[in-house]
Amino acid sequence: MIHSWKPGIILVLLLAGCAGATNSPEHQGDAPGASSTSTGSPFPSEAEVDRLAGQAAPRALEALKGFDVDEWDFVGPFPERVEVVAYSGDTTWEILLAEEARRRVGLAVPTEAMHCVARQIGHFFLVNRAMPTNGLESYIASRCNAAVPRYEIGYFHAQLPEATPESEIFEQWRAQLTERIRSLMTGGPRTVGIWFGRDGDSAVAIAVAGTRAIRIEPVDAIPNADGRILLSGEVLSPATEVSATIGRGRFGYAMCDNDPNVSLPRFAFSCETDPADESAIVSIGYRPPGRLLGKAGLNLIVWPSGKPTTRYQRPSYGVKREVTTAQAMRSRFVELLNDVRAEAGLQPVVEAKNQSAVASELAPHYFAAARGLAPERNVDIVVMGMLAGWSVDGVLQTGHFTAAWVTQTNDVNRLLSEALQFPSARAVLLAADIDRIAIGALVESGDETSALAAVVGTYSLFSETEHSQNAALVYERFQAERARRNLRPADRLEEIEPLSMAAAGQVQAGVGPTEALNNLLQASVDILQRPVNGWIGEVSKLEDLKFPEDFLDRPSVGIAVGVSYHKPDDEPWGRYVIMLVAAGPHSQHI
Repeated sequence: MIHSWKPGIILVLLLAGCAGATNSPEHQGDAPGASSTSTGSPFPSEAEVDRLAGQAAPRALEALKGFDVDEWDFVGPFPERVEVVAYSGDTTWEILLAEEARRRVGLAVPTEAMHCVARQIGHFFLVNRAMPTNGLESYIASRCNAAVPRYEIGYFHAQLPEATPESEIFEQWRAQLTERIRSLMTGGPRTVGIWFGRDGDSAVAIAVAGTRAIRIEPVDAIPNADGRILLSGEVLSPATEVSATIGRGRFGYAMCDNDPNVSLPRFAFSCETDPADESAIVSIGYRPPGRLLGKAGLNLIVWPSGKPTTRYQRPSYGVKREVTTAQAMRSRFVELLNDVRAEAGLQPVVEAKNQSAVASELAPHYFAAARGLAPERNVDIVVMGMLAGWSVDGVLQTGHFTAAWVTQTNDVNRLLSEALQFPSARAVLLAADIDRIAIGALVESGDETSALAAVVGTYSLFSETEHSQNAALVYERFQAERARRNLRPADRLEEIEPLSMAAAGQVQAGVGPTEALNNLLQASVDILQRPVNGWIGEVSKLEDLKFPEDFLDRPSVGIAVGVSYHKPDDEPWGRYVIMLVAAGPHSQHI
């Protein structure tokens, strides 16, 4: 008899202090969200990243096994809605599960959805004599409307004479199965399910337990008349942020609209679907207090077409590209991704080879930790270290992270396609503003052991050619803020704008901000022949810029704007530097 226990993982990434997303085990850093950086770096130091990279690499690919299929037909019935519906079965297996759940009343609930998950995995195992890969496991949970971010599987399998009564098999397995069920039910609120099946002389019992991170109100997986999916519920643990992302079309993704009138721990989202899509994935993630990396809430499959399917079909985004080395895998991955980006109307990305070298050393530590074979803290170090991009040439504006793997293949197209199923990974690989990519590649070749895995960072760099465009954007936002206060537009001090741009550039070159601002103000007074005020700010995103109230509230004001960027020595990312000069009318003093 074979009995085993394995985690099934579904991933989403939510970050504070940086931009990022992912598809992989509970961490696209524990597959969505972003906000601007604040003073002080949230990232591990370059030395800390290097220390982990320099440690002996675990054999991570051995933990990423699973049987891969191009397509698979599910066995109904399926829960009609996304909701927690208690299940009470009458088989000896189901009665055993119910008895153990009553020992943890309020914490463990047998549900229709998790019995569906157990049934699908059990049928797959009987046909293939192996567990499915992570991508199919994730799809199974979503297709069964199991509102859990991850689940664990315990299974017992044996080759027995076909004449062996089921009752005899149950008694043989009962003690060990009970112990396994109890272990699956520990660790917080769980939804659970079980299934027993036979195929000839092969018998299998599958028990599954999903950890509930979010309580979601019952919802149909088919959009309403407006083409929207309305999601509401409650995060079951402390959270400072929650977000939802939906895949749209072959390449697209979008953040769902958040209802600002609903306060945490509750949430409400409206997700717009693409009516041309047969199906789409919605990912919800949340960020606990004090954490930079977020946690997965749940993944849902919705049906914009109005016609749920019972077939899994592996997606494909390109042509077959088999590799046998990590270097070839990186090259082919970039090539295939750029083909997809071109098809989507996006600019190509260039590999940051020095960062890829670091990523390749980090990748085994990430996958080992994500599968529970190494300290969980290693996940945080890898994700945040990849986002930091310490070895990327140029000054970084943003960074993103994702991870993916496939088994029984050395085809890079399968790896890329696996990732692009998830909206969180699309936000990493198909972001419009990225221009660099780093890939930590793992390759195993062999008749029985072929596998590919990768941790991926994508980055956008500050551009010298966009300073004037960014200054115009700041000026427009300043005017919009004055309009919101019913004040007349600010005059544009065109004669000192070149000086403002030059002063911002001096900070980029290393001149102290105060010195650069004082030089700018003195030169402005000499040219304008009237008093002026100055202000300097630093932000990671221009959209987050907060203007000084004194400048905004003046009945009449003229301004000049300068924009550049600089990177503090102890931080991996740069920041925008914004110089503002304000002057009153010629007849006034300020």
